[in-house]
Amino acid sequence: MKLAVVVGRFQVDELTMGHKMLIKAALEYDKVLILAGTSPLRNTRRNPLPAHGTIRAVSEFVNQMGAEERCIFRKLDDCSDDDVWSENLDKMIQEQLIEGMTPILLGGRESFIDDYTGKYESKMIDDACSILGKEISATLRRKELACSHGFSKEFRHGVIWAAYNRFPVVYSTVDIIPFDTAYNKILVGRKKDETKWRFIGGFVDIVDESLVHAATRELYEETNLAPIEDQMEYIDSLQVQDWRYKHETDVVMTHIFTCDISHDTPITAGDDIEEVKWMDFEEGDDGLYISMVIPSHWPIFQKFKKWIVQNG
Repeated sequence: MKLAVVVGRFQVDELTMGHKMLIKAALEYDKVLILAGTSPLRNTRRNPLPAHGTIRAVSEFVNQMGAEERCIFRKLDDCSDDDVWSENLDKMIQEQLIEGMTPILLGGRESFIDDYTGKYESKMIDDACSILGKEISATLRRKELACSHGFSKEFRHGVIWAAYNRFPVVYSTVDIIPFDTAYNKILVGRKKDETKWRFIGGFVDIVDESLVHAATRELYEETNLAPIEDQMEYIDSLQVQDWRYKHETDVVMTHIFTCDISHDTPITAGDDIEEVKWMDFEEGDDGLYISMVIPSHWPIFQKFKKWIVQNG
């Protein structure tokens, strides 16, 4: 008696032809154990569906084949170590074995078989490989779905479900306060349609190698100033009360930097900054800055003042 074992992510709205060919091959054996690979992350581009959603998609196909009584469905958690993951897989297989039953692991090209280091026999399914080589991949299928615009009731239901079933996000930003120590001036900027001033900065980008790199990039994009990264001094970090996230579960965490730059250095407003100017810095005149700086940046200014006092 043979137990066929299939491990897949099945992260699609409906199974691909390759998935179906693989499951059909497994159904040629006496019993089938189908394991849905499960990431600790939720609602990402690679793993948009939870395990119970992917298992349902597979079970629906198995039911259509009239083979539900011969199939067992479980989820298999991802692991950073292939050896540990393989041990966990072997334990799940062992739990399903009865006397006289031997397991065989089935997979297609670029499947889990390449990473499996366990003790059981594995086999590459040629038909699944040839199909997988010709049809659209699950990744491309997800991209294709992302470009669709069907806002039916069911679609809206799914979008809302996804929004409520993801982890809250902490968005990282940087704010930079160029400081002319010789003339006691700080550089600020103003966005279009705003009457108050703000500090230069923005969101950390995926291309940034570090927070210092992000701060240097933002300063250049918004002022055309290009200090070297070694000139950036880290001050502190704090949550910013960004009006866009006022009623959201996500928050913005900014990281504050300063650098010593002469106010005579040529400056050009850029990106989403409409105007830049040097402002006299007076440590004791809090009322002036409250009236001139946007409310969400007032705590940033307080951190800067504290840093100035501590560092002379």
